[in-house]
Amino acid sequence: MRWICMGLLAATLCGCSTVVSTRPMGEAPLDLSGHIAEWQGTWRAPVGPCTLTVVDATNGVLAMTSTKPVGWWRWSNETMTVYLRTAGDWTYASIDCTEGTNACFLWGKVENAGDFIIWWTPDPEKFRPLVESGTFPGTIEKMIKKKKQAAQPVFPILGYTSNGEAIYETGVPGGPSEPFTWALDVPKPEMPPSTEDKPAADAAHDVSVEAPPMSEAGSAMSGFGGDQITLGDLEPAHYELIASSSNGVLFAWDAPFVLVKESARTDLRHLRAATKRWMREQGK
Repeated sequence: MRWICMGLLAATLCGCSTVVSTRPMGEAPLDLSGHIAEWQGTWRAPVGPCTLTVVDATNGVLAMTSTKPVGWWRWSNETMTVYLRTAGDWTYASIDCTEGTNACFLWGKVENAGDFIIWWTPDPEKFRPLVESGTFPGTIEKMIKKKKQAAQPVFPILGYTSNGEAIYETGVPGGPSEPFTWALDVPKPEMPPSTEDKPAADAAHDVSVEAPPMSEAGSAMSGFGGDQITLGDLEPAHYELIASSSNGVLFAWDAPFVLVKESARTDLRHLRAATKRWMREQGK
């Protein structure tokens, strides 16, 4: 998924699993004719500001744009499509996170309260048994698996610099050790007298030691590692079941995703200024 989706997932999901769909949720598009001003503008979200622009009022299609700085005077913009559709008395918002041929829509129940847009995301633990039992059509698959951090490699010391710093053999032809072969002729520096700790002079020329610690950025990154519950095509009876309380509340009702309206403007210049303010508030 693109970085906006990742941010939305991180902000809306308490666990590691998520509920998505293969198409926009709802049965009929929400007609926004006459209500464009209620949806359009710059909104502040937990993951930063974004703009919503109505691109197809009749079919309830919005464009959601976010931006972030990537260097001096450079910005990266991301725009995603949001579909507003209704089923019964409920309105659903579905964010198109399709990548290649894999259909994936983040969705939830949405309500526009004027200065607020409230988006309730589905609870994976409530939908899981309903998909497993066949009540809802769909599949359950593992998301990005967590990668186990590899054990620290053991490298032998090739020699020492004039400052007494060890030079490690990487074991990779043409690796970092190759440009430093000049140090092999540098005599081993004199070490201070032994203390209670293990003396550094005891290290032999070909001794194997642990490699210098890797930075956090260089270590293996972990993904979500949970389940992706993907709903298939739903019938009217399925939407009635979602809206009913027969299986309890199927949404993270106490932790909605809330957007607060900041301005009616939707231009990039205003969005970048709002993003700068938000970043300063976050200490970034």
